[in-house]
Amino acid sequence: MYKVCAKLMFLTGVIVLLALASCGGQSVKLEDAPVEGTGSEIKAAPEKNALVESTAKSTKPDVEVSPRIKNAEPKIEVQPIPAKVEVPVQQTTVAASEGKVVESTPKTTQPPVTQKSPIKVSTAAVPAPKSKGSNHFLITVGPKQPGHPAVGKGHPMGFLVNGVSGKQLVVERGKTYFFDITTDAKHDVYLSTKEIGWGSAPLSVGVKGAYTYKGTMIFKPSASTPGDIYYACRNHPYMGARIHVVNLGEEITVPQPGSSKAVRGGGGATARAVPKITEAKVKQKLMFAQMMINSQGAKRVAASKNVKAKKILSEARQALADGRQKSLIGALPEALSLANRALKMIGEASRLVPSEETLAEQVDTYKSLLAEIAGYQKSYKNNLKNQEKEGPVAEDVKYDENVVAKLISDAKILAGKDGYVRATGLLQKVQKILTVALHKMLDSKTLVYDLKFETAADEYEYELKRFGGYEELIPVAIEAKKPAPGALRLMESFLAKARKRRDEAEAKASASDYGAAIAMMQQATRTVRRALRMVGVSQ
Repeated sequence: MYKVCAKLMFLTGVIVLLALASCGGQSVKLEDAPVEGTGSEIKAAPEKNALVESTAKSTKPDVEVSPRIKNAEPKIEVQPIPAKVEVPVQQTTVAASEGKVVESTPKTTQPPVTQKSPIKVSTAAVPAPKSKGSNHFLITVGPKQPGHPAVGKGHPMGFLVNGVSGKQLVVERGKTYFFDITTDAKHDVYLSTKEIGWGSAPLSVGVKGAYTYKGTMIFKPSASTPGDIYYACRNHPYMGARIHVVNLGEEITVPQPGSSKAVRGGGGATARAVPKITEAKVKQKLMFAQMMINSQGAKRVAASKNVKAKKILSEARQALADGRQKSLIGALPEALSLANRALKMIGEASRLVPSEETLAEQVDTYKSLLAEIAGYQKSYKNNLKNQEKEGPVAEDVKYDENVVAKLISDAKILAGKDGYVRATGLLQKVQKILTVALHKMLDSKTLVYDLKFETAADEYEYELKRFGGYEELIPVAIEAKKPAPGALRLMESFLAKARKRRDEAEAKASASDYGAAIAMMQQATRTVRRALRMVGVSQ
């Protein structure tokens, strides 16, 4: 063993001596040597202290690097996806005057990187889309932000207006507004008289192009439009926010996140601070009130036989005259208040004696509400009858049918005299009474059905109506129970499944396959009942 080791040591020494002789006695450290050249042939430059003497004809390096490291290239760090990267390498240039080779080596340990037209990734917030004007609103969809009025309630997504989550709007009666909608197929936008939305209480008068996720919805509020409405989602609860409907020139205070701002009608998408009361502003408001008191609406009131409307118009004239007197003596706040009061009364009087166009809209609102009440009454009576089969029903579940009948009768009498505004007010009281009764009934809802039908088609129609009755109770149940967000999301999933199965049943019924259609509708109804249980309705 000792002899073998000695031989190995001897051979190693010979190899080292031969290498030194071929290098001219110089040592080379490959790990410290700067690399020159590109491609498959990579050369190691001599140490800094070595004297380099070569002619321009010389192309052979002093030392060839072992093929083992031919693929070794300097590491270059570049930014993601550069348009173009240029990596300068060690270059050899020839000085013509001296015939010497001058090596240019980068000073940094890594070759510098030059980029042209780099792609910049910005972390700044995406700017809000710009509206086309004060009467245009851009509606998009995204996760609810802290400023949204329904954060933590309903669906986690919410609508944005001009980039602001859940923004409240102000619109003026008689003006036309455009809602440019770009959401997605799950979030159809429409106008509702209820904050929850979700397809309930749709506003149809003065609205065109509702229930769309990509397009334009046009809205022209009229004298019959409620003072508070909502832009909402047909398929999910609490995604939108309030729209304040005001009379022409009226100013209101709209709460905004962190403060309260006075917002003037006429687009009203942008809140502004309450301006200082100046003589010019008061003069302008008085002139506007005078213009309105001479308008066609006021003239229509004066020529009518409506005693109440005429009295209100007379009070408006007096308020305007008092406002002028206050303005002359420098009492500007009082003058402005009287001018606003006159404008409000003129609008009220005009609504009592509407134009033919406005009257037609009021008739539509009245008839729509009357039909909705009839549906509520039918649903209530059917459910009450089914509960009575199971035993006595608590008295607090029932409503006073005589009171409801009297209100409906009075509303019909007013409608017969073209008093649709007051008639609609009475019907809204009836709607509230029925809603409260249905709220109480939901807690102990147990249904018993008599499934004896002459034909399969009749049974299918019955199952379809039964499903619709449960579906109509969903928004009512949510308002009554105020479920937690988790329960609400789970309920939404059940409701989506139920509606899908209902659609499948309708397809089967269209093909006269009533057996399958009935089974599907019964399954859909069981699922929507589970959705009701998710929000705390016991059945």
